[in-house]
Amino acid sequence: MKTQTINKVLQFLLIGSFISTAFFGCTKEDEIDGPGTDPEVPGEVEVNSSISEILAMYAEKKQNEDDFFEVTEEMTFTGTVISSDEARNVRNYITVQDENGKGIQVKIYQDNIYQSFPQGRQVLVKAQGMYVGNYGGLVQLGGLYNDGFGSLDAELVPDHITLVEGEVSMPTPTALDLAAENIEDLYNTLVKVSGVQFVEEGVTFSEADFDTNLDLVNKDGKKIILRTSKSSHFAADTIPSKSGDITAILTGFRGASQLTLVSKDDLQFNADRFEVEIKLDGEGTLEKPYSVEDAIQLQGLGEEGWVVGYIVGYIPNSDSFQPGTDGATAFSIAIATSEDETAKEKVLAVRLTGHGYIQDNLNLSDNPSNHKQKVWIKGAIKNYHSMQGLRDLISYSVDGVNEVEPDPDYDGEGDDINGAEMTATSINFSTYNVASFSAWETKDQSAFINAYGKGKSEAWMISKEKLTLEGTEFETPRLVVSEMFKYFSEIGHVQILLSSDYTGTGNPNVATWTAATFDEVRNEGNDVENTLNISFSGQQYVAFKYTSVDGTSGGSMQWLVKSVAVKEKEGEEPIDPELSPGVNLGDKTVSGFSDLIFSEYVEGSSNNKYLEIFNGTGADVDLSEYSIKIMSNANLEWGTTTTLEGTLPNGATFVIAHNQAVLELPAGVSVFESGNAVNFNGDDRVAIFKGDTEIDRIGFIDLTNPESPVRVNFGKDVTFQRNGEVRAGVVGDNDPRENGQWTALDKDDVSGLGSHTVN
Repeated sequence: MKTQTINKVLQFLLIGSFISTAFFGCTKEDEIDGPGTDPEVPGEVEVNSSISEILAMYAEKKQNEDDFFEVTEEMTFTGTVISSDEARNVRNYITVQDENGKGIQVKIYQDNIYQSFPQGRQVLVKAQGMYVGNYGGLVQLGGLYNDGFGSLDAELVPDHITLVEGEVSMPTPTALDLAAENIEDLYNTLVKVSGVQFVEEGVTFSEADFDTNLDLVNKDGKKIILRTSKSSHFAADTIPSKSGDITAILTGFRGASQLTLVSKDDLQFNADRFEVEIKLDGEGTLEKPYSVEDAIQLQGLGEEGWVVGYIVGYIPNSDSFQPGTDGATAFSIAIATSEDETAKEKVLAVRLTGHGYIQDNLNLSDNPSNHKQKVWIKGAIKNYHSMQGLRDLISYSVDGVNEVEPDPDYDGEGDDINGAEMTATSINFSTYNVASFSAWETKDQSAFINAYGKGKSEAWMISKEKLTLEGTEFETPRLVVSEMFKYFSEIGHVQILLSSDYTGTGNPNVATWTAATFDEVRNEGNDVENTLNISFSGQQYVAFKYTSVDGTSGGSMQWLVKSVAVKEKEGEEPIDPELSPGVNLGDKTVSGFSDLIFSEYVEGSSNNKYLEIFNGTGADVDLSEYSIKIMSNANLEWGTTTTLEGTLPNGATFVIAHNQAVLELPAGVSVFESGNAVNFNGDDRVAIFKGDTEIDRIGFIDLTNPESPVRVNFGKDVTFQRNGEVRAGVVGDNDPRENGQWTALDKDDVSGLGSHTVN
C-alpha cells in the first residue's frame, strides 16, 4: 500500500491544490460550518490506502457473498462526500468518492448527516476498527448491529471519519453509457446519464408504503433503474413527462444497476419525449419468439408475446435468482438465452403462481428434469416484483411449433348441487361441463365456481326440473336469485338463462336458451352482491352458465350463487358498497366482541408475512380509527405505525399482506398490500390501536433484566390462528404459544387466511 503523511498544515494544500487540480470540477460556496473547521485528528495522519484497496481487500478475504469482517489493518483514505441526506432520499450513509474515481458507502447510524458531512467536502476515513461487508453486492464500510453487519454508531463516527479543511468541490460526473460493459466499476460514484426518459408516465417517484423502482430508457431501449425512497421529500411528486439528463449516484443491488438521486434538481428533463428504437431478435410470435434479451428490453412497455429461453433456475424471493433446482418452489422459474446462465441481470423471472397446468408442468420443484430444458412461454412482459419478468401466462410450448394443450379436468355431466347445501334454497341442480377446467361446487352455503389459475371453462348449473311462477300463492311471484361476484371480468361470463325445450339431461348447448330478464339492473363489478327478481311465463329450466377464456385474472372470475327460490318479489336490496382491498365478507350475524382482534398471524419464509383482523362487534367499523404498530427488536417503544383505511363490515376479515409476499392464498381472498404494517420479524411485538388505546397485541420481550431486554423469537417461521372462542384482544406483552388463545400451524400455512371461525 502507498503511504502519505498529512498534517494539519498540509491538509488544505493537499485538498485544495492536489486533488482539486487532478480530479474535481465545479465548486460551490460552502454554506454549512461543520466539524471540518477544526478537525480533531492527530498531528500527523498517514493516508496509506485508497478505496480501490478496500474493495480489493474485501474481494480477497470474504468467505461468501454475504460475508463481513473487521478491518484490522491500518487503512486510511481520503475522498469527497458525493451524497446528502437533506432530501431524505439517502439515509444513514454517506457515499465517498476518491481522486481515482472509486467510491464506497460508509454506513452511519445518524440523521441529518449532511450537517456534519456536507456534500462536496473532503473527508478522511480511518477504516481500521470498522467493518466491511455488502448489501446486495454493493460493498460498504460500517459497524456492528446485533452481531451482524450494520451502521457505525454515531458516537464512534469521530474516531473514524473526519472532515478535512477545504472548500466544497464536487467531482465531475462520469458520462455513463447504458450499453457499456462493466458498469459496476463505477458503483458508488457520481455519473451523468444523458438522453433518457421514464418508461412510465403520470406516476409518482415512489409509492407511499415502499421504496420504488422506476425504469429510465434511452432511444436504443437500454434501461437503468431509478430507485426512490418512500421517505424522500419528492416521493409524492409526479415524475417529469419529458426527456433529458440525470446526475445521480450509481449503485447496484443483486446485479441490477440503479441510480440514486441526491436532489430532484439533478434531474434535468426539458426535451420532448422520443420514440424508443429497440432492436429485437424476434417478433413475439411462436414462430419468431422474443429472446430473453428482447423481453428484458421490453419491460414496462405493455408488450405481450412469446419468449424463448432455457429454464435455468427459480426466483426464491422478490429480488433474487437461484440457479439450478436446489430448494426450488412451484411459484416461479427463471429462463435465459444460455442454459448455463448464472447472472441475475441476464435472466427473466417467470411467475407461475395461479396458472394451473403451466405451473404444474414447468415448475422445478415437481419437475427437476426441466432444468436446462428449452421452453417457449406466452405472457405479459412486465416486472415480477423488482426483477425483469414474464407474468399473466397464457400458453407454452416445448418444441416451438405446437402449444401444449392441457386435458380438461371436467367434461360431460358433473356432480349435482343440492339446494339444501345453499342458503334458503329448495331447488336442486344438475351440472354439465364442456371441456372445462373448473366446475360448480358448494362452498359456504353457496353454489360456487372460480376458474382463476385453472384454465378455459364452460360450466353449467341447471335446475333438475322445470320451474314456473304460475299457480303460486304469491301476489307478485318471482324467481329470486342472490349472487355475488369477485375478481369481476365481464358480465357475459356469468349468464342466467331460461329454456323450455331442454330435456333435463345431456349437453345443454343443443337446447334453445334465452337470457333471463330482471326487474332491476344487474350490477357489475368486484365484490358486488345482487338480489335479482326474474320473471318468465310457462315452465322453464333455469341455468347458470359460467365461462372463462383462460385462467388469468383478466379472463376468469368468481361467481357465488347463494340462493335461488320462487317467492314474493323482493324490494331492491341495498347493495354493499365496493369493499376496500383486504376486506373479506363473513357471517354478518356475529356479535359480542369487545372490539377488533387479530385473528391470524403469519411469519413465513422471506417476505411472506400476513396479518388478519376480525370484526365481530355486531356493527361495521371505520378502519381509519385504527392503526397497526410494531415494536421492533429490543425496543420498548412503538416504532412503525400504519393507519388503516376503509370500512370493515361486521363478520368480515381484513387481510394485510407484505407487498413482496408470494404465497398462494385461498381462492377469492382479497388483501391489502403494505410494506410497513407487516414488516415484522418473529421477535417483534405487533398491536392494534384504536386512536391512542391499545386493543390487542401479539408477542413479548424478556424483561427479566429491565436494563437489558432480551428478544424472543416467539413468532418466527409459524402461522398462528386465533381460537374461535376468543372475543376480546389481549393488551400488553403476551406469548401466543402459551396463553391458550392461539393455535400454531406450520410455516407458510395460509390456508385459513380470509375467514375466521367463531365458536
